Amino acid sequence: MKQGVNQGEETSSSVPFNVIALNANADQVDKISTNVKDVEVITQKVAISNIPGYSAEQGSLLMMIVFLFVIAAFVLAVFFYVITIQKTSQFGILKAMGTKMSYLAWSVVGQVMILAISSLCISLLLTFGMNKVLPDSMPFQLEPSTILLTSCLFVGMSLLGSLISVAKVAKVDALEAIGRAGA
Repeated sequence: MKQGVNQGEETSSSVPFNVIALNANADQVDKISTNVKDVEVITQKVAISNIPGYSAEQGSLLMMIVFLFVIAAFVLAVFFYVITIQKTSQFGILKAMGTKMSYLAWSVVGQVMILAISSLCISLLLTFGMNKVLPDSMPFQLEPSTILLTSCLFVGMSLLGSLISVAKVAKVDALEAIGRAGA
């Protein structure tokens, strides 16, 4: 009998493994699957997705992200709408002077784009700066695809919000706006 091992106890070398993690390519996986019997080879993605509660948690997280984008769209639209309302008399005066609606619409959309892109650049600089300051042990990762998708969604939502402002400018009555400007 081995020293330190009681009868009936198994040593660590005789206990079969439950899981072995390998960093293998497709050829190596095929060799393992064919040469080793009673083995199931799965990818890391499949293993993670089979964790109990993982898919429910990911669904909740995705729902929160979607709601954040919807809320951000409403906030952007209201922000640009308020700015447009504050300039209603100026738009009315421009209409009274004969300025075309297409020019006014492009003006509003251009201003929204300038604000959206400049704020996006500032936020990206702050995000990348924060990423450099955070310690390496912090689980924070910036994927280029996520940054690109989020940036495009932000600019797209800003453009959609600007359409509400353009509709408001289109409804401005020049005579009413001139009367308001003179008061």
